[in-house]
Amino acid sequence: MPTIYPAGCFAGILDGEMISSITAVQYEEKYSFIGLYIVAPEYRDRGYGIKIWNHAIDHLIDEVGVECIGLDGVLSEESNYQNRYVLQPSAVFSVLCLL
Repeated sequence: MPTIYPAGCFAGILDGEMISSITAVQYEEKYSFIGLYIVAPEYRDRGYGIKIWNHAIDHLIDEVGVECIGLDGVLSEESNYQNRYVLQPSAVFSVLCLL
């Protein structure tokens, strides 16, 4: 049974308040998944979301060494993912393959 991966749970804190969160979980040696990405509505479109997003991606690539990241994202953001990553959509979820 896989173990919980607490090193991949991140919170964005501003003035003592949690304003964003994301999880970046390694499943296999080269495969991981990003999810539970949320920014409090009053802090959206101010750069906080992309900051925590990039931190999670950098963690998985640079520290963990994965090559493929699964993503369950909202459809309205699909073009943002495609502009930044190699996106291979599937019926279940999207996969960012960072080779």
